[in-house]
Amino acid sequence: MPFAKASSLKLDGIASLSIAFSGAFWGLWWIPLRQIEHQGLSGNWANLVLYAAATVVLLPIVLLRPRPTGQDIWRLVVIGVLSGLGFALWNNALLYGAVVRVTLLFYLSPVWATLLGVLLLGDSLGALRLLSILLGLAGASMVLKFEGMLPVPRDLAEWSGLASGIAFALLAVYVRKSRDVGALEKTFANQLFAVPFAGLFLFLLPAPAPSFAALISSLPLILVSCVWLVPVMFLILWGAGRLDPGRVSILLLFEVVASATSAALLTDEPFGWREVAGCMLILGAGLVEGLNGLRGQKDRPAASATG
Repeated sequence: MPFAKASSLKLDGIASLSIAFSGAFWGLWWIPLRQIEHQGLSGNWANLVLYAAATVVLLPIVLLRPRPTGQDIWRLVVIGVLSGLGFALWNNALLYGAVVRVTLLFYLSPVWATLLGVLLLGDSLGALRLLSILLGLAGASMVLKFEGMLPVPRDLAEWSGLASGIAFALLAVYVRKSRDVGALEKTFANQLFAVPFAGLFLFLLPAPAPSFAALISSLPLILVSCVWLVPVMFLILWGAGRLDPGRVSILLLFEVVASATSAALLTDEPFGWREVAGCMLILGAGLVEGLNGLRGQKDRPAASATG
């Protein structure tokens, strides 16, 4: 029994490291994505080709595994639609928008996850959850500025960043019911369903088709990006299956730090006091929501023991 407990704690520690590591790498994902675009795959061509390539890379591995059946297939379809839409939107936002602004808008997802949990799962709206919502909305107001009565995204890229956070929040709510589905299958569903959504964004935001020479010359970078994309997504989904949502939301905040730092160093995008203040407030919202989730996780065993 002590050995099993120690083994479980060790796995939880590895899962925590995997989420933190993945969050930091997601914060740097805009770098290879924009580099592929600069090599000739303009606009959402980069989005489409990357997810298609990742699907092809994963397909032989998935085919060697036992096929999911029954309810698991439908769970994977829902996970694929939500995650595919969310991350295709996310890539679109990174391609067309300011890295820090779209990242912060995405990280309003703890606010949406909290509201969806209250509305769809009957979660209680306690003081910490309310504080998380207020901090998140205040941070968004700082980043977006008030132009009129309400702070709203200023272009399609920022709307995409906001929408990707909502899709991720819906995914987080649904994944609570699907922890027994394999992380590899979830990762494949994510890549597969992202392809048609990326194609849809390419239709809505047309970009010149890449030449054959540009496609061939970008293949090494596409392969490197797949080696980046697939393991990071797998680690997030595997780690989230072992850890409570509160700890996951705290660890993923490494993405905000990585994206803000890298964008400030490598781009000429504005990063002044307003962006710093918004960043701090949204980080605070995620931290409060994460601590609330951790507290709720600790309270549940005691409640079930007494009930």
